[in-house]
Amino acid sequence: MNATYELARRAADGDFAPDVRAWLQQAMTDCLGGCPITITASDRLAARNHSIVQAANLLDDGGSTWDTAGRLAREIKRFESDVLPRVRRGSRIPLTNVQAHLLAAHQAAEGRLLRSRERLYALLTQYA
Repeated sequence: MNATYELARRAADGDFAPDVRAWLQQAMTDCLGGCPITITASDRLAARNHSIVQAANLLDDGGSTWDTAGRLAREIKRFESDVLPRVRRGSRIPLTNVQAHLLAAHQAAEGRLLRSRERLYALLTQYA
């Protein structure tokens, strides 16, 4: 996953661990020198894919990748129909670890989550 996106996401989430503080300090120094921070579309897709794979790892029960992709597709459907609307309304609801990874994936890709079992399977086999 792209380190720039990950560090920016952690800072936005309020994580100011030493590595995040060091990155922020360098980024702000660079900005003062005229070099803007750039997060590209490929950075966002890499972050989305990483978060989706992390969610899948939590759902993996030792069965086949195809079965995990199916469970993940169902979780994404539930997430988009139930959890995401509440988060968008500003509700502070407790998220499961899987939901937290799906929210990170949604935010990274600006809503472009993979939904079909086939595309999720292809992603999971690519990262296997």
